[in-house]
Amino acid sequence: MQELFFYMDDSGVLHRNSGDKFFIYAGYVFKTKRQKDAALCRYRAAELSLSSTKKEVKACKLKPTAKRYLNSVLRDDESFGCVVRIGRVYERIMQDKQSIHRFKDYCIKLAIKAKISALLAAQKISAEEDINIHLFIDNQPTSTNGYYNLCESIREEFQHGVDNFDYSAHHAPIFHHHVEVSATFCDSARTVLIRASDLLANALYTKYNHRPELKLSNRHYCQIDLP
Repeated sequence: MQELFFYMDDSGVLHRNSGDKFFIYAGYVFKTKRQKDAALCRYRAAELSLSSTKKEVKACKLKPTAKRYLNSVLRDDESFGCVVRIGRVYERIMQDKQSIHRFKDYCIKLAIKAKISALLAAQKISAEEDINIHLFIDNQPTSTNGYYNLCESIREEFQHGVDNFDYSAHHAPIFHHHVEVSATFCDSARTVLIRASDLLANALYTKYNHRPELKLSNRHYCQIDLP
């Protein structure tokens, strides 16, 4: 069975009064446990080269040169981003906390789908084999009301497709065999690749909110812009 390991974090505040124009999700994806573990070792070694302590290395505490260095460590690994223009999000979503949680889940799903579609197009994975998708997300509130469930929503759409009743449209599945999805909400202090995702999300946040001239060094990057 194929496997994908997604690590992601957000940057910014998804709220009208936050002062931000953009909210970000970003992270890395690995096709095998060996790839994931190798990236973890490289990134942790880079962190230790900047600080001899075992304390968490957060983007907000680093100088720009240190941020650029750490972001370059995983530049050859598969990465992705979701850039949300806050001013375009429907007011009815922004006024309700549970609706914001559901919208964040929606952003995660579309970011993952865009990255997987890019991997399929590049023939790095196959739509004709079973796949197990592991999600590792920085601790955050998630939607629990109704029947909504992030993993089940992703599995259903990726394996069976989804109907958009508002536009009388059907979006075809992206896999033709069995899809499994699991999610783990992580403490960034204990999860190296969540910290790497934090740095990437922070770089995108800085680029879109403050310094549009900034360029990413990531060579296998896929981005989706919402809404």
